[in-house]
Order: sequence, then C-alpha cells, then structure tokens
Amino acid sequence: MLPLKVKQMECQKLDRVLEAAVVLTWPELMPDDDCALVHVEYDFDSEHNIDFLQIWSSKKRGIWRLICTCSMARYEITKSSVQFQNGYASQQLEQILDRVMRHQDLFVLPHNPGRQGLIQIAAPTEEQRRAAAVSVKEALDAVKDSREEFALV
Repeated sequence: MLPLKVKQMECQKLDRVLEAAVVLTWPELMPDDDCALVHVEYDFDSEHNIDFLQIWSSKKRGIWRLICTCSMARYEITKSSVQFQNGYASQQLEQILDRVMRHQDLFVLPHNPGRQGLIQIAAPTEEQRRAAAVSVKEALDAVKDSREEFALV
C-alpha cells in the first residue's frame, strides 16, 4: 500500500505541476522581462503518457523562441531528458521536469482526446510563484516518497 502522501498526490494534475515548474523558475528563464508569455506544448504516447514536451517563450507578439525540450525517448540515451536551447538554462527546471516526467504515474494525467496539450503561462505574480513553490515541493516529495516505498517492497 502506498503512503497517504502519495495517494494525495494522485489528485495533483501533471499539467498543473508542469505549469508550477515554469512559474517557479520564471526568474531564471525570463530575468528581465515581466511581459513575456510561455507555452508548454506536449505530446502523448500510445499509453496516454506525456512522452515529449517543449517550452517556448515569447517576448514580442508572434515571435517564439524554444527554451527547452524534454523527451522520454532521450532519457534512454542520456542521464537527462531535458535539453535547453537558445541560451536558456535552468538547473532547477531541468531537475523538476526530469523527476516529474519519469514519475507521471503519481499524478493525474491530462485528458488526451487524441490531441496535443498546451499550457499558456503569463508572467506570474510573487504570490503565484510562492504557490508554485509549494506545488513543486509536494510533487517532488511524492516522487521521493514513492521511491522509498518501492525500495521497501
């Protein structure tokens, strides 16, 4: 039986955790721009898990720059499934994405009616960043707790 904390985490939606990861790391990704917009786009595999995602930024309307990609297929080849582009970097975002994407089964997956997923994120307020920090901490704690539970079995 999984710990209570892990059972509670099953109620947390994976797409909200992904959004929280971007909001939390916003200062690293967009240090000088409070007017930027970020898109998180993702694709599903045949088992309805997210197997590929891209994070894009726009500082000017209609102009998008790739921040990073996360590919579960790439994880099989390298230690990290996350690859940054265009001068963007965030060790914290890389660690969050890497852990959460490997443990998608701990979260409620986005509904997949045969489509791609999209999350749009505007520049967050300080209050939104604090809430995102709590959400990410809970998600990472659930991943840690589930690993410990599996190790005991």
